[in-house]
Amino acid sequence: MEASKIKFRNIVIALVFLMNPCINIIDILPDFVAYLIIMRTLYAGAALYPHFRDSYTAFRNLTIISIAKTLSLPIIFIVSSTEMTWLLILAFAFGGLEIFYGVIAFSKLFEGIYYSAERTAGSKVFEGYDRARVFTVVFSIFRPVAAFFPELTLLSGGEYGTVTETGVISYADLRIPLTIFMIIFSLAVGIFWFVCAKKYFKALFSDNEYISAIREKYARFSVESPHLIDRRVVLSAVSLFAVGAILALELKLDGVNYIPNFAAAVLFIAAFSRLKAIYPKLSLYGIAASSLYALTSAVSWGFSVFFTAKYIVINKNQIGMQIGYGQQVASYLGTSAQVSRDFDVLRILLALEGLAFIIVLFFVTRALKEALLRHGGKYIYELGQVHDRKVLLRSTVGERVLVLLTLALGILSAILSVLQMALVATDYNLWIYDVLLRIAWVVLFIHTSDKIHESAKEKYIFIKSEGIE
Repeated sequence: MEASKIKFRNIVIALVFLMNPCINIIDILPDFVAYLIIMRTLYAGAALYPHFRDSYTAFRNLTIISIAKTLSLPIIFIVSSTEMTWLLILAFAFGGLEIFYGVIAFSKLFEGIYYSAERTAGSKVFEGYDRARVFTVVFSIFRPVAAFFPELTLLSGGEYGTVTETGVISYADLRIPLTIFMIIFSLAVGIFWFVCAKKYFKALFSDNEYISAIREKYARFSVESPHLIDRRVVLSAVSLFAVGAILALELKLDGVNYIPNFAAAVLFIAAFSRLKAIYPKLSLYGIAASSLYALTSAVSWGFSVFFTAKYIVINKNQIGMQIGYGQQVASYLGTSAQVSRDFDVLRILLALEGLAFIIVLFFVTRALKEALLRHGGKYIYELGQVHDRKVLLRSTVGERVLVLLTLALGILSAILSVLQMALVATDYNLWIYDVLLRIAWVVLFIHTSDKIHESAKEKYIFIKSEGIE
């Protein structure tokens, strides 16, 4: 990223996506859009100051959480009235994670602004700083609480209620009125916070002395440490691959994967796009393979939703919520020729998706290997030193074995996923091993990505570049 392309004002746009209230896990303006905008803005600062770097990492975690929350929305529309505990579990889990990482992300963001201003220039940074910082942190706590607080009334209904001599005391009937109240209250608080935060950030970003100092420092850093710029690009791509692997984890409830694999494909596309300037040919192939994976995944996912809604869901308000297909689906296969034909179509679509996954996995592991060889290995004691490839191969043998195992385990997982669909009517219950194997692949992928990060950090640990605080 060139210094002239740093758009600090975009944070104000991100605030718009964060001011609206949430209902349970329903967010009209998805938060991950705001987090991506903020991450884009912080990318340059993260190379210069540790506080911005910590904030960037926290916002990245919030992005993952927000995407996962968005992908969980179908559960709200298919659970029955007797399974409302799902709503409470989801709202509380996502809300707790948003509070934890939200406090870290915004606290470190403001600390980074203060820290960088003290070491560069600018006076408007300190005007209204405390008020904007406190209001923002408080709002990052209040908003998730307002979203899941009405759902707590579910704990007083039915079997969770307090039993007295006159019966069960339940506050579940207050859920809707309390939700409406919290929406109005949260919106009012959000507008107040938005006005306060917008005023501070607009004043900050109009401080040309501060903004110019940041841009000049990043420009100097880019010129003096181009290898570190490439390293950041490569390792950010590795992080995107790791997140994509997490989203490729299959959690099938009544046959519908509630973490659609096309979400993983989108992350893979983003990762390969980051590598365009460094590995143009590999990136082109990777983007094409990831796009094929996204297409096949979207089609198979859509058809699985159709199949479940038509043959498995008991009625419009109830679903069995059982993991995998297993005997539940097997019991439907002999009922009519139409069921069998539709299931055969689903099998074919999932087989094509599995094949696309294997193809994209080849390019993903190739990118991991290239990242390791380019930025991993032994220490560099002098800027510009280049290792002989034989030395690199010897010093990265452990990590390269992990990359190879990641590829092998991923291929095996894809094959087993297709196989369990072909043998779903048997008594083998292969879906259990399919789920476990995919989990093992995700864990191994994350471990491998972490090893590549560690190798890169060790290699550059002795580099001292002017401009790095």
